[in-house]
Formats: sequence, C-alpha cells, structure tokens
Amino acid sequence: MRNHLVLTVLCDDRSGIVDRLSDVISQHHGLWVESRMASLAGKFAGLLHVNAPAAQIAALTAALQALPDITVHVESAANVAVADATTVSVELLAQDDVGIVHQLSGALMRLGVSVDALETEVEEAAMGGGVLFKARATLSMPPDGDLTALSQRLHAVADALAADIHIQADL
Repeated sequence: MRNHLVLTVLCDDRSGIVDRLSDVISQHHGLWVESRMASLAGKFAGLLHVNAPAAQIAALTAALQALPDITVHVESAANVAVADATTVSVELLAQDDVGIVHQLSGALMRLGVSVDALETEVEEAAMGGGVLFKARATLSMPPDGDLTALSQRLHAVADALAADIHIQADL
C-alpha cells in the first residue's frame, strides 16, 4: 500500500535543493507526483506531492526532516479529486493596493470555490504609472456551483479595484 504525502519545503535559495530532496525521496522508494517551487526573496519555497510505500513513511519523513539547512514539513494526504468540478482560470491586473488577495479570496470562499493554484507578482507600471499587481489563478468550482454568480462576484471585486479581469471556464 502506498500513501500520499504533501511536503512543504523552505530554505535559503541555492543550487542542489531539488537534487537533495529527490535523492531522499527515491532512496525511500517514493514517487515525486507533482510540485510547485519558487525562489522568493532569496528563499526557496516548495510544495510537493509524494507517493511512498506505507512501510517507508516514517523513515522518509525522518530523512527529509534531517536534511541540514532545509526545513521540511510532512503531512499525510488523500489523493482525492473533486468529481465533476469545473476548472476556472482567472487573470487580474490592478494598481497594487492593500487587501487585493483578501477581497478575491473572500468572494471565492462565499461561493464554495477552491483555489488550486495562485500566482501573484507586482511590477512597476510603464512610464511611472505606479505599481501593478498581477494575479493568475486556477479555481475549482463545485459541481453545484453557479458560474454566473462567480463571474458576477469577481467582476464586482474587479470593478471596486478598478482592475482588468479575465475569467475563463473550462467546460
């Protein structure tokens, strides 16, 4: 029997981190299923989904947590996909301001929509136009979710922010 684990990884960014993690995982017969990794403000941050034999979980966890200068948190997880969920892609561009992610996440929470992926960044606008906030999200709409209500709610948030928003449902 194999178990699913979700790992969070944080350390100073340097070369060889992925190699060290993958070495430990493979030594314990684990499968690297999926991951999201980034370098942020001089730190390496990662999320990994690993599938490993049940008999190896304790040893794998101990070995990962013993890696010097790398903080690894391990959680057991079920590999459960939402049946018949609708995937929705959202792109937003606005003048940077406090609370943008909070406003978006609040709209999603009230509709029972899950965030599968979220990427954000800020950059200087062309010709001294201030700082722009960009967000790209992949959402999972529950089977009984209302796509029209989601679109209306997100457009209302975008209007309040004077933002451009693009919403695309993968039906």
